[in-house]
Parts: sequence; C-alpha cells; structure tokens
Amino acid sequence: MYFNTDSITNLKDKLLLCAINEFAEYGYEGARIDNIVNAADCSKQTLYHHYGNKEKLFIAVIEYSWNDIRTKEMAVTLTAGDPEGNLSKLIDFTWDYYIHNMWFLKIVNTENQNKGEHLKKSLKIKEINKNHLNIMDQIILEGKKMNIFREDIIPVHVNISIAALGFYYLINQHTLGFIYNMEMASKENLDCRHSIIKETIIRWVSA
Repeated sequence: MYFNTDSITNLKDKLLLCAINEFAEYGYEGARIDNIVNAADCSKQTLYHHYGNKEKLFIAVIEYSWNDIRTKEMAVTLTAGDPEGNLSKLIDFTWDYYIHNMWFLKIVNTENQNKGEHLKKSLKIKEINKNHLNIMDQIILEGKKMNIFREDIIPVHVNISIAALGFYYLINQHTLGFIYNMEMASKENLDCRHSIIKETIIRWVSA
C-alpha cells in the first residue's frame, strides 16, 4: 500500500487514493473495482457516482499522478543567472521524487503497457505538463545565451533523458539487481546512480 487512507474523510479523495494503490500494485488489467471499494469502505455505486467507470477512474489516477509531480516540481526554487545550478536542482528533484513515490513510476509504467490509450483521453494532461516543458525551455535558453550550454541541445530531450535515466533504474531494480548481483536500492547504489545521472546530463549539455 502506497497511501494510507485511514484518516481521509472525503470519500471521493479516498476512492482515488485507494485506486492508486490498486492500479500501482496490479496494473490496469489486474486492478479490481471490488478491491478499491472494499479499501475505501463504500459501494460500487458510490465509486461509479464519482468516477463513472474503471477507465474514467484510471484517467483520474493518471491526472492526479502527473499533477502531483508537476505541482511539487513548481515548488523547486530556481535562481536567475544560474542555468547549470537550476538544471542540477531539477535532476535532484526528479530523482528524489521517483525514490519516494514508486507508485508514480508504476502508474506510468502501467499506462505505457497500455500504449498511452487512457492518457490520450485526458482533457487535462497537456495543461498539467505545460509548465514542466516551459521551465526546461527557459533553463536551456539561458544557458545557451551565457555560452554554458551547447547550441544544439533540445530542451525536451533533456527532460526525457533525466526521466529515463532514473525511471529505468528504479522500475527495473528487481530484474537488474538479480542479473548484476547487486542491491539496487541500497543507499550506496542509489547515491551512485544519482551522481551518474547528474554528471551524464550536465556533461552532455555543457559547451
């Protein structure tokens, strides 16, 4: 269980968090409405009243998931005139968020297995991620103007690379750990991976 919902009094909110627990653990196909309503201590009719059906509930879960990371990302304090420092802060934030919110990685992974079919039906997801894209655009542009970053760097590829270098390691930690005979989630290895991600990104973009 990723969210403890015992103290939540708003039933709609409780249903959503119970749904996150279920979808993150079992995926879209494996998740069961019965498990969600039992965890929320309500009826199926109540769930359908608030969310309509399983697919609409999962879309709400996706929107909550992306909104959570983007809202917290917006709280990162960035400093004008320090594009490399600001890029480092976003790398740090993303890695820390992933480590402490494995449910987010599992929800994203589940939707990737569904080829993004539910994500595409969301009316909110593009707006939710708009500021995320703008922030990196501004950081890279500032770095180029200061001759700190390479002119050929494309901001969206920086976003993708930061996400990919952390996501792949964490979501595959059990299989990779067995193959490479290492404790992927040990503090030592997590710190090492964090350093590798930061060094990889900063060296790549640097002029």
